[in-house]
Amino acid sequence: MNAAIQNESIEPWWKAYLKGSALMLPGLVIWELVRTKCVPVWLEICQHTGLHTGQAPLVWDFSMLIVRFGFYVLLLAVVGFVLLELRSPAWRRNRGSGVTGFAWLVNVGVIVALAALFTSAMVSVPQLLK
Repeated sequence: MNAAIQNESIEPWWKAYLKGSALMLPGLVIWELVRTKCVPVWLEICQHTGLHTGQAPLVWDFSMLIVRFGFYVLLLAVVGFVLLELRSPAWRRNRGSGVTGFAWLVNVGVIVALAALFTSAMVSVPQLLK
């Protein structure tokens, strides 16, 4: 009877991943829009005005790292989740919190990368006005 109660508390795999995907979706959609619409425009402005990374190269580099390799980070996470599902029985107990935590990290990463991109752009504006 104790085992039956324990098994009921484990969230089904499809429910955990569906919830995690739903939590990540707004951040990923916003980032994809920024990545495909805003970043190319900003890069063209920088190219025409002679700016390379502006006054904040570290902030710019972080933002461009997420722009260029964000998909691969997500793909690596999916492979990691598949391996956890196949290899780790203990993962089933912590699946819900692990997937939700990853979704939270993705959203925080998107917010930080957007803030970095915006900061880099705003720091470079005085050079554009000269």
